[in-house]
Amino acid sequence: MLPAGENSTHQEAWQALNCHFKDVEQAFPECWQQAVAKIPVAARQDYLQLAGFLGKTGRGSEMLLVFLQVWPSVYPHFQQSGLETLKTLLEPLWKTPNWKALPIFFRQLPELMAIQLNSQQLQQVVQSCLQLAERTTPSIHGGQPLGSSECLLAVIPRLGFVLSRIPLEKLESWFNSGIHLSGKDPSTQKAYFSLQSPESRLFLQRLRSGVLFHDHEKSLTSYLKALWDSEAILVAYPTLRPDEEATPQQAYMDVDGIRLPDFVESTSTADGLDLYRLMLAHLLAHQKYSQPRFADNLSPLQRTTIESFEDIRMDLLLLKKYPGLTGLIARLHPQVKEETLANPKASRVLQRLSFLSHLLLVPGSQTSIALMQHFVERFCEVFVNDPLNQDAFVDLALNFVTQTRSGQDQQAEVAFADTRIPWRDDNRHLWVFIEEGDEEESFSDPRTSKKSLDGLPARLYPEWDYQLQDYRPDEVSLYEALVPTGSPSKVEGYLERNAGLIKRITQLINRLKPQNPQRIRHQEKGNELDTDALVRTWLDIKNGNLAKDRIYLNTQNEGRSLAVLLLLDLSHSLNDRLPGSATSLLELSEEAVALLCFAVSQLGDSMAIAGFNSNTRHQVRYHHIKGFSEPWGATVKGRLGNLEASYSTRMGAALRHAGQYLNRQTADRKILLVLSDGQPSDIDIQDDHYLIADAAKAIQELKSCGINSHAIHLDALGEDCMQAIFGHHYSLIKKVECLPVQLPSIFLSLTKSS
Repeated sequence: MLPAGENSTHQEAWQALNCHFKDVEQAFPECWQQAVAKIPVAARQDYLQLAGFLGKTGRGSEMLLVFLQVWPSVYPHFQQSGLETLKTLLEPLWKTPNWKALPIFFRQLPELMAIQLNSQQLQQVVQSCLQLAERTTPSIHGGQPLGSSECLLAVIPRLGFVLSRIPLEKLESWFNSGIHLSGKDPSTQKAYFSLQSPESRLFLQRLRSGVLFHDHEKSLTSYLKALWDSEAILVAYPTLRPDEEATPQQAYMDVDGIRLPDFVESTSTADGLDLYRLMLAHLLAHQKYSQPRFADNLSPLQRTTIESFEDIRMDLLLLKKYPGLTGLIARLHPQVKEETLANPKASRVLQRLSFLSHLLLVPGSQTSIALMQHFVERFCEVFVNDPLNQDAFVDLALNFVTQTRSGQDQQAEVAFADTRIPWRDDNRHLWVFIEEGDEEESFSDPRTSKKSLDGLPARLYPEWDYQLQDYRPDEVSLYEALVPTGSPSKVEGYLERNAGLIKRITQLINRLKPQNPQRIRHQEKGNELDTDALVRTWLDIKNGNLAKDRIYLNTQNEGRSLAVLLLLDLSHSLNDRLPGSATSLLELSEEAVALLCFAVSQLGDSMAIAGFNSNTRHQVRYHHIKGFSEPWGATVKGRLGNLEASYSTRMGAALRHAGQYLNRQTADRKILLVLSDGQPSDIDIQDDHYLIADAAKAIQELKSCGINSHAIHLDALGEDCMQAIFGHHYSLIKKVECLPVQLPSIFLSLTKSS
C-alpha cells in the first residue's frame, strides 16, 4: 500500500509498486514527480495499483514504463474515469497476442487529449477497438487466437489522426468498411488501417465534416461558365494522406487545368462550397489579369512580396466586380495582431504581408504603424489610378521590401501564425525560370493525377458496393480518348452490302418522320434555293445594290426532341468469330452501328457514339467515336471502321460518364443504348455480382436524372445479368448474325413515340 499523505517519496512509492525492472527503476523518480504534481493523493493509489499489475503480466517492461510516463500528463483531462476505461481495454487483451496494442494505445493518449476527447468518448473508442480486435484476430474456429490483429496494431497509432478528421460516431463505419474491403488478408488489412491504401483514405475522406469536390464538380463547372465565361477543366488532387500536415490545401493551375483539393472543411465562418468558389474566383482573376515574370534575378523575399501584392490586387479586383464577397473575405482572412509584428524572436516577413493584406481587404481595419499606413495609402492610390498596371504593383512590392526589412528578418525561425489565407493559390503561374533550379522543382507536385495517352487527366467515379450498401468513393479512374480516324471505305462497304435493308429502313423512317415540317428561310447554306430570296438578290444586283448571300432555305421537322448515346462494349470478347464464319462480333457490331447511324441521320435526331473497356479499376477507357454535333460523314465512318476490342467490361463508370454527356443535351427525351456481349467483369474483381450491382446502381442514377437506358445483348446466357442491371429494358439478340437488321429496328421502336 502507498503511504498516506502528500509528501510520500518516490522511494516509498517504488516499494509499493514492487517492481524489479531496471529501466523502470531508472525512470520512476521522474514519473513519480509528475504524478505528485498532477494526480491527486486519492488517485495515486489506483495509478500505482494498475502499474503494479502491468509489471506482473509477464509482458516485459515496455507496457508498464509507457503507462507510468504517460498517465500523469493526461490525468487532469481524463480523470479517474479514464483510468477505469483503460482497465476495460486491458482486461480482454493482456492474455492474448493483442497485448502488443496496449503500449501503443497508451502512447496515443496525449494525442487523444489534444483533440479534446473526453473520458466518455475515450470509452467509446476503447469499445470500438475491442470490437475490431474481436472481428479481425485470426483464430481456430473462433476460439484460440493464432496471432495478433493486424488491423488493431495498424490503426491504434493513427487514432489521433483519424479522430481529428472524422466524428467519433463515424469511426465504427470506417472500421466496418476496412474489414469488408480487406477480407482476411493481413497485408491488405495493414494497408487499410495504417492509411496506406487509397481505399482507406477515400472512405475516411467521405466521412469527414466538410465539402467533397466530387459532390459539387458540376455546380462548380457551371459557376465558372456563368460568372467567368470559362470552360477550364477542374481536376481534384487528394489531400488526406498520413503526411497531410506538410501538404497545404491550395488551388493551383497547371497544363491539365485548375487543380483543387478534393476536400474543403466547412468552418463556423464559411461553408466549404463558398471557399471552393472563392478559390476559383481568385485563380480566374489571376488568369485574366496577371502576366508571368522572369524570376531568376529576384530574391526569395522579393518574389514572396510580389506574390502577396499580386494576390491583394486580384482580391481587390474581385471585390470591385463582386462587392458581395466582402463579408466572406473578411470572415476568412486571418488577422495578425499589431503587437506581434514587433516581437524580435522570429522573422515576421510573412506576418507583415498578411497584416497589410488584412488592412487593404477588410473594411474597418486600422493600424498605428506609420509605415504600414503609408503603404496602404500608396497601394490604394495605385489601384484607383491604374488597377491593371501589374508593373506598378511590382515596383511597389520591391519598395515595400526595402523599407520594411529589419534585422530580425535574418533569423532562422520564421513566424507562420495567421499567415495562410485559405482561398489563395500557390502562385506558380506568376513565374518563368530561365535556368532550372530548386524553385521550379518545387512545382513538380506529386498531387497531379495520372494522364491518358492523349494527355487528358483521369476522371474519378465511385462504385457501389452491394455488401457495404454504400459507395466506394473515387474508386475508378476513367480516361477519355478520341478514336483515330481511318479510311471510311470499310463502313461504306457495310452500307453497300445492306442496300436492300437500307431501303426498308428508309420506308419505315418516312412513316416515323414528323408531318409538320417547318421552312427556315434566308440561310447561307441549305437543302434548296429560296426562290423568293433569289429573285430579290437578282433585283438588288440589277439596281446596283449590295446583294445578300442568304438565298437558301432549310426544312426542319418539329415534333422530335431526342438525344441518344450509343455505348459499345469494346472488350476482348468481341474479337470472337461467329460459328462457321470469318466475321468477328466487332465487325458485326460495326455493321449494325453503321446502319443505325444512317437511320438516325435520316431522322435528324441528335446522336453520339462511344465505346468502353477496362483494365482494372485504375484504367477504364472511354473511346469517343461520334459527338452529338458531328455529322454522319467520312470522319465518323473512318473512326467506326477503326475500332479495336481489348481488355475487360467494367460497365458502371462508363455508364456514369456517358450519362454526364447526355445530361448536357437540351432534348426532351434522352436515351442511353448499351450494346454488349457479356456481363460486367474485370481482372481485379473476384465477386461476380459486385460489378453487376454497381452497373445496376448506375442505371438507377441515370433514371433519376431523366435518362432512359436500354441494353442490346448478344449473349443468350446473359439474360439474368441484363435483367438484374436494366430490369425489363433490354433486347436479347439470340442470333447475333441478325444484329445489323435488328439494331435499327430496336432503335426505331424505342423512339417512335418521342
